[in-house]
Amino acid sequence: SRAYEYAIMHDANAGVTTRYGREIAVMKEMHWSYDNYLNAPADMVEEIEQRIHFENKWRKVKADMDRD
Repeated sequence: SRAYEYAIMHDANAGVTTRYGREIAVMKEMHWSYDNYLNAPADMVEEIEQRIHFENKWRKVKADMDRD
């Protein structure tokens, strides 16, 4: 979809626009298979998701500040 392509082009968290985006983002970050993801403790997965979210957020803030 266009939104997905736009998100990738602008270094956004493309996972937000997809059905399995959160899972894919965690698996990509951790170099996990889907089986690894399913067997990981839920609180660990939540923490990884939060870290990914905040890293993306502050990366965008920094990029915006660098442009100004």
